[in-house]
Amino acid sequence: MNRKISTSIAIAIVFAGAVLAGLFAWQLTFLLETSSVTIGPLLNTANGREKACLGSGGKIRQALCCTGLSFNALPSTCFIGACGCSSNNSKPVRICDCGLNKCFNGRACQTVPDVKNREIKGGDIASWKVYQSDKYGFGIKYPENLVTIEKIPTYIPTCDPESSVNCLSYLGKEYERTTFEGASVSINIIKSAKTEQVCNGYGDRGIVADGTIEVNGIVYVKAENGGAALGHWMSSYYYRTFYNGQCIELAKSVTGTNFSSLGDLGNIEEFTGVDEENVVKFLEAIVSTFRFLQ
Repeated sequence: MNRKISTSIAIAIVFAGAVLAGLFAWQLTFLLETSSVTIGPLLNTANGREKACLGSGGKIRQALCCTGLSFNALPSTCFIGACGCSSNNSKPVRICDCGLNKCFNGRACQTVPDVKNREIKGGDIASWKVYQSDKYGFGIKYPENLVTIEKIPTYIPTCDPESSVNCLSYLGKEYERTTFEGASVSINIIKSAKTEQVCNGYGDRGIVADGTIEVNGIVYVKAENGGAALGHWMSSYYYRTFYNGQCIELAKSVTGTNFSSLGDLGNIEEFTGVDEENVVKFLEAIVSTFRFLQ
């Protein structure tokens, strides 16, 4: 009897210890991810980064950076995404201004690295494969050697898990061994938008429309969004139209890892602003083939 009781108590103690250890690990992870502390050489405290900035020749000033930025005090300016959003999707943030041709990497001011132009060669659009959805009434073309119609998992999903009815994921062969994570064209149906006004207002995404564009005879309302969180960033560009009683959204999204969060990994290159422009241009070529079947 006593042995059974002792065994039960021992199991309970072990279980409680495991729970406490799990809670401690979760709290530690939370602290790390909310940027009060960090593992590695980054100085993710306001005071620490300020000293690093000033000590390496930088000056503190205010600039507009993405509203989704999780770390508000002196973010890295050496990677795209942190301060690359439109004015409608930005907020005032203190940054480290390192001067001409320099950027703040989270540890110190550094010279902006040389930019490589990794152009994506998609070939002749006329030879691309056609994806057609009779269920949703649209068709779109894509190069089979560069794109898959499967979702490729990324830290920040490039295809909306709730509204996407088709996801064309770029394979990223040109950006292997870089901080590129993924990119896609997603065809979404926004079921909550029951009218044209609600659809084109982008209220569900908390962003503001910024113009129109025509794709194969249909006028779409444009918007863009971006942000950074937990060492990752994403930029998204949206086209919306209210067609046959449904809110149709064409989304181009690119995501990557904050280069400065990787530490000193000499074999990994930064996915640069020029790289992002090339990928977005490639995604736009895919979007330009989208058309409704009737």
